[in-house]
Amino acid sequence: MVENITPDSVTILIVEDDTVTQKTVAILMARAGFASSFASNGVEALEKVVENPPDLIISDVMMPEMDGFTLLYALRSNPQTANIPIILLTARDSEVDIIDGINMGASDYIPKPFDPNTLLVSVKARLNLN
Repeated sequence: MVENITPDSVTILIVEDDTVTQKTVAILMARAGFASSFASNGVEALEKVVENPPDLIISDVMMPEMDGFTLLYALRSNPQTANIPIILLTARDSEVDIIDGINMGASDYIPKPFDPNTLLVSVKARLNLN
């Protein structure tokens, strides 16, 4: 994490297979001054993280090819990506899923449907912008 980080210097990777949710999150992030890049599943996200590591990742859990839990495990297992904040944003909202996500190393776990302000507060907190 870079010290003295400002919103306009932040890149957020949005990992989401639903285009409506992807666009909704991207618009929210853009309004807050954050740049976004996109991946539609965990495999694509891993490729993008290797090419250009983001400052933060917002990821769905239920996706084709590689789900968000597997992506989280892969990122936390790699010393080069282990410290990237990861917010899981998902319809999987059972207590067991939330506990599993946090125990696996998610920085936050936000169930869908989500409140935009809650997501934005979480993003800013993980980036130490509050």
